[in-house]
Amino acid sequence: QNLAFRMGIPMAVALVTKNGGVLCQMVIGVTVMKHAYTGTQILAAVCVTVGIVIVLLSTSIFDEDYGNTPFGSDEGEYHEMLAAFVLLLAMMCRSGGNAVTEIAFQQTGKRYTESMFFVHAAGLPLLLTNAPQLLDQ
Repeated sequence: QNLAFRMGIPMAVALVTKNGGVLCQMVIGVTVMKHAYTGTQILAAVCVTVGIVIVLLSTSIFDEDYGNTPFGSDEGEYHEMLAAFVLLLAMMCRSGGNAVTEIAFQQTGKRYTESMFFVHAAGLPLLLTNAPQLLDQ
């Protein structure tokens, strides 16, 4: 995600995309975890995803400042697609991590405090590598 921010993706696009991992989670659930979902659950995930696509399109097309950003220029089109791909990849990685956590909880029991500690402790060194960008924000 930090890479997508460095590429200049608008914050509104990043927030909507970041929180739209329902369909990714379902794809990982079906392919890796062998979960089965009802038609209502699938329809709900598709509706959320369609809503996200509509928001993303409306943000980039109707934004008054769109032409003044790197994404608004003609050469920024591929840059925008690459940033969106990076966010999609981040969502898939997060969904894969959720599947790994679910498997670990099934095998060892639910140890939330340990899980939260390791997730946050493992992320701290990554924050240090991006300290200048974080301080600028």
